[in-house]
Parts: sequence; C-alpha cells; structure tokens
Amino acid sequence: MERRLLLAIVLMIVVAVVPSLFLKPVPRRPAVGDIAREVARSWSTSGRVRMALVQNPGTPVAVSVPLLALLSARELHEVRHAADLPPVVRATALELEELRRPMRSEPKPDELRH
Repeated sequence: MERRLLLAIVLMIVVAVVPSLFLKPVPRRPAVGDIAREVARSWSTSGRVRMALVQNPGTPVAVSVPLLALLSARELHEVRHAADLPPVVRATALELEELRRPMRSEPKPDELRH
C-alpha cells in the first residue's frame, strides 16, 4: 500500500513538473468542408457523388457551386427547389438552368408571309 501511495505521489510530482510528457496534442478533426473538398477532387467524375455533394447543406459553397455546371437539367431543377441549400447555390442552379434552356429560333422567312 505504501508503495502505491509513493508511486502516486511521484507521478503527481512528475505531471506537475513536466506536463508535456502526459499532455499530447489532440489532432484536429477534419471539418466537413475539408472532407467535401477532398471527395469533390477525387470523386467528381461520378454523377451520384457530385449530386450528393451539391445536395448536402454542409458542403461549402466554394465546392458545390462549381459542381453545378456538371449537373443535368433535371438535377439542376432539384437543386433549385431544395429549401435546405444555401441561397447562392439555388440561385446559381436557376441561372444555369435558364442558360441551358433552348433558345427560341427565329421564324423562317416563309412563316412570316402567312
């Protein structure tokens, strides 16, 4: 018992004198943004992964907005109507959707005569 008490006292003294031996820095957990950037960099060729990243409200805007250009018209429509996404992502999806709409063609000269 005396030996345990002595070891406990010595340990307390060592911890008090040299705390760096016992206090290891805790590594920072990667933020959602860091993970999203890495996934976008490595997996952006997969349409399902792109759509999942864009639809995730935690994905940084700097990651999701460039991916919008790679989405289909149907996917852009879904993103535009997703209430949980940042407004800038929804607005950009709307702009891209409008840019992709087919433009009305000019009437042919024979159509003007009638």
